[in-house]
Amino acid sequence: RFPALINLNKEMDKLIHDCFEDNEIFAITKYKSFSSFMIKEHYAIQLSNYIDFCMKIGFKGKTSEEINDSLNEIIYLYKCLTNKIQFQIQADKKMSNRLLNNRTISINNEKKFITKLIQESGPNNINKMTKMMEDFDFNKKILEEYKSSPSKGMPNGIKFNFQVISYNNWEINKKNLDKIEIPRFLM
Repeated sequence: RFPALINLNKEMDKLIHDCFEDNEIFAITKYKSFSSFMIKEHYAIQLSNYIDFCMKIGFKGKTSEEINDSLNEIIYLYKCLTNKIQFQIQADKKMSNRLLNNRTISINNEKKFITKLIQESGPNNINKMTKMMEDFDFNKKILEEYKSSPSKGMPNGIKFNFQVISYNNWEINKKNLDKIEIPRFLM
């Protein structure tokens, strides 16, 4: 649905530009129309699903300029949402899942999206996403240090990987966590 909404928005923008010389009244009316249309909660959930799709596979093969244009279009639809809190809850969960499972096409795209959200709604509303990205950058640094240690990240030949995450910033299903059982002789 959202690619169709994005295309409709582009067509309306072109119409306002070509036929009405970017008249402010028409632009405001278009914005109000999109906002009244997107008043239902499911649009917030669908927009978070759409950004998740884009970050996983939708931006694959696109140029930086095309991605930036797509993110701007997504932010416009975000502005039209009535229930931004529902969007944020869903977007946090999906971003957490992408980062923890290494399913994002590009960390730079994630950071661009966060930057655009911050510009639109302020840093407090995007706090979890920002903290997740800080954790991700910290993990990258600490993992590189670990792999450059004398054991090369494989103590006693055992390949070991880890992620350090801040409490309460990540949306994690407990069923997705690996359970580690320590043998009794090590206790």
